[in-house]
Formats: sequence, C-alpha cells, structure tokens
Amino acid sequence: MAFKEDRNAGIDFRRVLRWLFIVVALPVGILTILALPMHVSIEEGMIRDCGYAFSSCKTYSYSSARRMTIIEGFRDKDSKFTKRAGIVIDFNDGRRWSSADMGNFRQNIDPELADFLKKKTLLSVNYAETETDIPTFESGH
Repeated sequence: MAFKEDRNAGIDFRRVLRWLFIVVALPVGILTILALPMHVSIEEGMIRDCGYAFSSCKTYSYSSARRMTIIEGFRDKDSKFTKRAGIVIDFNDGRRWSSADMGNFRQNIDPELADFLKKKTLLSVNYAETETDIPTFESGH
C-alpha cells in the first residue's frame, strides 16, 4: 500500500517569516524611522535640540545661559556611579541642557565643545560629579 504525500503536514516557514516580519521587524523599523529627526545642533547663536518623532525642536540661546557645569557621570538606582562626562548648561527660564544626553558614553568631555560653549556663554565653569549634584539655580547662587 502506497502512502499519499500530504503537502499540508509540517510548518509553512514562509508564513512564519511573514508573521515574524509583521510582529518584530515592522515595529522596529517604524520606531527607527521616528528616531531619524533626533539631533543636536551647536550653532553660532544657540543650541537646537530636536527630539524623537514629531516633537518640536527646543532652542537654547547662549545669551540666556546662567551656569555651566562639567559633570563626570551619573548614579543608577543602586547608587552605582557610571562615567558619562558632559557639559550641563542652566538657562534663565529654568531649563537645562546636557551634552551627556547625546551620543555615546564618554569618559571625558570634548575640549573643543567646552571651549566653544565657554566663549559663547561667557560663563565660568563649575564642576560636579553628577547632574543631580548641581543645585537648582535659585538655591545655588
């Protein structure tokens, strides 16, 4: 007696791959496309910080800068220190911009960026271990 070949037995891997694309790759692709406009521009008269997706760009004028602080890193929820150097600038309207929020974890700040920002803001440089160690401007000065 000969057995009939059943084409419906087993797994249809093409269908599995289509579902994997829909469930995994498509959402990752959409989230990546929404991140494309994210960037920071350090310009002559201001810092322009454009965020994720459709959020509008924030602009920070150097003339409204009140304090510039160099930080070494941050502490996680377990108080473990992680090196992530950056420059934090506080502005008149209470906003704060940090170069540590952009790019990779760096051990040291970019000296050219620090010199440029010092010239543009005309501020002296303060130092703190983490951004949370910087007092609010009202209580700090």
